[in-house]
Amino acid sequence: MKKKHYVYMGILALVIIGLFFLFDKPDYTVKGIGFDNTPAKVVITEYSDFQCPACGAAYPILKQIKEEYTREQVKIDYKHFPLTQIHPFALKAAQAAECARDQDKFEPYHNKLFDNQKDLRAASLKTYAAQLELNTEEFNACLDSNAMLSRVQGNLAEGINRGVGATPTFFILGKKYEGIQSFQSLKNLIDVELAK
Repeated sequence: MKKKHYVYMGILALVIIGLFFLFDKPDYTVKGIGFDNTPAKVVITEYSDFQCPACGAAYPILKQIKEEYTREQVKIDYKHFPLTQIHPFALKAAQAAECARDQDKFEPYHNKLFDNQKDLRAASLKTYAAQLELNTEEFNACLDSNAMLSRVQGNLAEGINRGVGATPTFFILGKKYEGIQSFQSLKNLIDVELAK
């Protein structure tokens, strides 16, 4: 009887330990750094999804805009709008980007995600952080704890309130533009404003 009792106790202990590891998420304190609040003459607000093919096609165009103008002239304000019903990896990728922002590495991590858009699994998100020489212990704790979920959800709610229904969607000088915008059309809008 005693032997059976110890077996049951052992199984119970294993179950409790398993539950502990299942539900115990690493603690992470959000630093809130990495935001670029410097003013610019033209602000392009982009609502985007890291797994969205159209957003992936828009990415090199926006990168070209950043190369063409100074940061004082143009700022591209990236907002998360993960379409979770069709892009299962988008939400976690958005959180990962914010974990990178907390180490002041949003831009290179954002680029890494779009450069590797076909592989946004959680393990890959952590690999990209290591490749960019982020503090992986902090990054992994941030990602595993879902510390940035509310920030991503805040972007999503803001987009919905502004009438965003698809990605990418841009707001430029108060006007909404849906879908991929050509480099030339963006350049024309920017140049008119900069000439004022």
